[in-house]
Amino acid sequence: MDGESHYGSVPGPDPDTWPRVLPAPSRLALLRAVEEADSEFGEVIALLGACGVADCTPYPVGVIDRLLLQAYRAVLHRDLEVVVACPACHVFNALPLGIDDVPGYSPRSAWCGPGIGVREPTGADLADLPGNGEEAALELELRCRIGPAEGPAAANALDRIDQSLCGTVRVACVECGAEVSEFVDVQHLVTAAIAEAVADVDTEIHLIASRYGWELATIESLPDGRRVRLAALAGSGI
Repeated sequence: MDGESHYGSVPGPDPDTWPRVLPAPSRLALLRAVEEADSEFGEVIALLGACGVADCTPYPVGVIDRLLLQAYRAVLHRDLEVVVACPACHVFNALPLGIDDVPGYSPRSAWCGPGIGVREPTGADLADLPGNGEEAALELELRCRIGPAEGPAAANALDRIDQSLCGTVRVACVECGAEVSEFVDVQHLVTAAIAEAVADVDTEIHLIASRYGWELATIESLPDGRRVRLAALAGSGI
């Protein structure tokens, strides 16, 4: 675009500072993070915080989704995938959704007309949106608008720069070659999977406390592996 640009850079830290590998927190820390959140995106913030990302809200949503894939790998020691049956031959297909399987991230903005455009939403832009879907979409577009003009942006303007990992994934069936597709939402898939993975922590603590009479603080200070083994022993009655 010739002349002076009214388009600033995407908000958030320098891309060179975005973490590429996340540490695995304890399952107890993850459980606390999940329990204290009041929404799914609250779980995202808490989960990434437990994995060492102090505040993910300045990051673009596309970066947050990719950080979640790294968190999934760190916590569950495997990459995310979704298993879907082929509609033609009914053979199950794995749709890989690991950090190395999804498109790489690059900052984007979209030109919508003279003096008006949109930038990518950040985590902060998703906070406190209206409950109504249409109103939320309009408010999000207003928050992400850039340029001096005040007129309406093009319909579905944010779709032009969407880099979130929420949408339809398509692959060819491994058996018959027919198209296999599934709508996926990485934020929902990751938060749900990690919540399920840490759901047994309270049961483990209860079994150890009931069997050995230890104080809660002592049990909670145990490494994950030892707590799991002691809970198994306590439950077996040995």
